Amino acid sequence: MNIKTGYTVYELVKSVDLDNNPVSAATFSSSFYIDGIETTGVTLSISISDALKATFNTSFSGATFGMHQYELRNSITNVIYVSNIYNVRPDDEVDKSTTIYVGL
Repeated sequence: MNIKTGYTVYELVKSVDLDNNPVSAATFSSSFYIDGIETTGVTLSISISDALKATFNTSFSGATFGMHQYELRNSITNVIYVSNIYNVRPDDEVDKSTTIYVGL
């Protein structure tokens, strides 16, 4: 998915055990990648949004051009989540809509 620089990406992550029961006390270790290279230049925020369903909200803002992706490892269940790939591009490459000028 192409996104503009500065755009904040949000994803929901479910934490479950082997029987698909919610594990809301989970903690995660994370790795962030730009163009397949691990980086510490992007801050990934993780917070619980629904404790009963063990749903966590993740977010980051893309400030560097390139393919952004992250992975989370659930420290309790050892399950790995891999995010979608977000291609951070200049504004003019993402928004291809035509500008219409109206003159009087």
